Amino acid sequence: MKSLILHCSKFNSEFKSLATRPKNIEPETVNQTKWEHNESVVALITVEKEDNIETISSQMAEELKNILKDLGKESLVIVPFAHLSNNIADHRSALSFLDLLEDKLKGFKISRVHFGSHKSLLLDIPGHVGNVRFREF
Repeated sequence: MKSLILHCSKFNSEFKSLATRPKNIEPETVNQTKWEHNESVVALITVEKEDNIETISSQMAEELKNILKDLGKESLVIVPFAHLSNNIADHRSALSFLDLLEDKLKGFKISRVHFGSHKSLLLDIPGHVGNVRFREF
């Protein structure tokens, strides 16, 4: 699992179309088409083939809790983002990971951007120490 974790003073995303790659992808049902958040931690997440979903979701949840505490934020945006690896997991594993991660982060304000789509991203990242962090488990 690889993740780029950002402190965003402003985050916007808009659904554009369903993804057709990788082969056999099954996108989630589209229930929401726009996401707008202020003063949030945004986690761009790529789940990889060999990932132990249960173990890594627990590790990632703890890391995100620490980052939220460090930055003094309560709002987290989870963005499925297949672009951090050439070794991505199948859609079932990725969705399972995202569901587990969300469950382990109850108590925070969590928003999850659509899985399996092309979407626009607007990231306003303030300049300070710890505004961008890369994590790999």
